[in-house]
Amino acid sequence: MGKEFSAVEPDLRVLLRKAVKKDSTTKTKGLKELQKAIMQRNGAAVSCVWKLWPRIYKKLCLDEDFKVREVSHRLCRELLSRHPDPKNAITSVAYLLFLVEHDPYSVCSDVSTGIIAEHLPGDRRLELMNSCSAEVFEVS
Repeated sequence: MGKEFSAVEPDLRVLLRKAVKKDSTTKTKGLKELQKAIMQRNGAAVSCVWKLWPRIYKKLCLDEDFKVREVSHRLCRELLSRHPDPKNAITSVAYLLFLVEHDPYSVCSDVSTGIIAEHLPGDRRLELMNSCSAEVFEVS
């Protein structure tokens, strides 16, 4: 993580570390706290967190605990809504969102579907789906 991690505000760094712990309860708490902290920020702070987010999200959105998955999707939505350039930012996690649309836990799939509907209108969705279909099969 190196330079990208050190560019993140110190309080957000602590919460990111909490979000990647092994314990599901700690992860869930950390993600909820991170979401609250992100709600109070815009621009540069969100961009710094977003640079780390795809790697973290890849692990969290496939977590065995549905609560961790749900909160990670809600945080992803919040990060995108506060990101200065969400249309470009979403491309780094689009393949995960397409995969998560089929989560057996309906709340998770609903959040993912909402993110896609909000940030990927019609043609853009198809374009991204075609370009990242190989990544979806690699993850699944």
